[in-house]
Amino acid sequence: MKTEKIITIVADSHLMADNIARAIGATPAGEYHYAKEGYAVTWTNGSIVEASYNPKQPFILSDSMTPQQVYAHNFDFAVRDYDKVVGYDKKAEDLARLDAIKALFKNSSLVINATMPTPYCDLVFWNLYWYLAVPVKTCRAWLPVLTNRAIRGAIYNPRIDDERYKQYISKVIYDKFLEEDEIWREAEAEEQAQQALKAAEGKEDDEEKPIIYNGQEVKLVDYPVLPSFLSLLVTASAEFGYNHDETADAVLRLYLKKLISFPSDIQSGVPYSVWRNMKRNMRMLRYNSRWGEQAKAIKKLSRRCVIKGVSDGAYETYGIVTTGLHPTDLTGKERIIYDHIVKQVIDAFTPFEGE
Repeated sequence: MKTEKIITIVADSHLMADNIARAIGATPAGEYHYAKEGYAVTWTNGSIVEASYNPKQPFILSDSMTPQQVYAHNFDFAVRDYDKVVGYDKKAEDLARLDAIKALFKNSSLVINATMPTPYCDLVFWNLYWYLAVPVKTCRAWLPVLTNRAIRGAIYNPRIDDERYKQYISKVIYDKFLEEDEIWREAEAEEQAQQALKAAEGKEDDEEKPIIYNGQEVKLVDYPVLPSFLSLLVTASAEFGYNHDETADAVLRLYLKKLISFPSDIQSGVPYSVWRNMKRNMRMLRYNSRWGEQAKAIKKLSRRCVIKGVSDGAYETYGIVTTGLHPTDLTGKERIIYDHIVKQVIDAFTPFEGE
């Protein structure tokens, strides 16, 4: 008897998988996945497969290869080994999880990559895919917000062979090669930096140095903007006394609770489509017990935070915005950071006089 093929959805964390499963009505079906008729939802539990690259080896490239295939041919993939770090048999659990995911892949007509919307999580997925070596069609579910409507739209109407994703993943993989090459040369660069530092000892440098984060210069502005992950780390440390781990955990949980968009590192603007959706979300904020009066005072939304040249935000992350849902079960830290985000969102969309 022929078994009907399913669609498998891969998240990177149990919380992410749980959100997706609840949105599509899937229920626990084993230790490592949820299921409903025709669908399975599983998760990798982080970067379960690691990629290693050796720039000294001949580089393999062909016009007929996709960026993912170039990645596969030039990296080696292996299960992470935490045993040496944690002191117990963690790898056995990872291998059992991989066996379960591989069985799902073999029974799938389509695998949907529903990891969080970051280049890192895309590589988490492709590391897994090439390690399992199960040829199956894949596509990307891009989820900057985790509302049920957004999840169901991404899962039930997947973007097959999406050209924008091809362009996006090409850049992700190209940047990965550059990153690995930079790491390879790190020792030499560090030595040169130390020599330069010694040579400069005793010299004054009055030039204002740019603020660099993840290889990008952070521009400081003197008008209200949407929060980014970096700005929240700084604010939470300076104003609330939270360390970065506490802030990161609280912000990620707000995203997983569907209350905010995915926390982009440094972006403080939004594409026009998100700005348009914020009209509805701002109306919802009018019912917020703390910020409702300020939200009601906004008659029209300022456009100063709209990113020019980006129409729909496909495979982009953007400044953190609220989703229009109301919080019900926040911890103390989550509540404080959520209120800070709401205030910044209201300030960013409040027009200046004459705007």
